[in-house]
Amino acid sequence: WIYNALGDESWRVRKEAVDLFLRRPENARCAGEVVKLLHSEENAGLRNAAMEILIRLGRQAVPHLLSEIGTPDHDVRKFILDIVGEIGDPSCVPALVDSLN
Repeated sequence: WIYNALGDESWRVRKEAVDLFLRRPENARCAGEVVKLLHSEENAGLRNAAMEILIRLGRQAVPHLLSEIGTPDHDVRKFILDIVGEIGDPSCVPALVDSLN
């Protein structure tokens, strides 16, 4: 149900869902599922909620983000670059440079 709330049309519901998601002890293990939500073309609110979660997870999300850096979807690649930039983990630089080539 939490994934439905992350895509709700109300920003207040999405905000509460993000906060609830991040309070769950297993949230970092779900980072891969959250990265997949970036592919939700039909729901910008869901993508924004996913981005917020991934940024707030920080370095725990990096391996999952980098595993999707080669996606053919240019929008998702841009989201990933933005998220990794917000996280600011210097260990990502080689993967980011490779993605530009």
